[in-house]
Amino acid sequence: MSLRNQWLINIATIVLSCSSLPFLGRHNIKRFLPASALVVFLESLNVQVGGKRKWWIFYNKPNSDWTRRTDVRIKH
Repeated sequence: MSLRNQWLINIATIVLSCSSLPFLGRHNIKRFLPASALVVFLESLNVQVGGKRKWWIFYNKPNSDWTRRTDVRIKH
């Protein structure tokens, strides 16, 4: 998938999820907002700690099979 298509899918997902907020109603938004804020906070901590402890490894292999099949250009 090209970077442009991936970007468009990400934007469409955000717009679609935000457009459903008016259908939830004011009471439900107030009800679930603290739990949502807590999840966002905990996940941001998870990303920071995981980055420092190198829980995730992203390999930069310009000549990999995946790169050739998807026509991805990796700049050095």
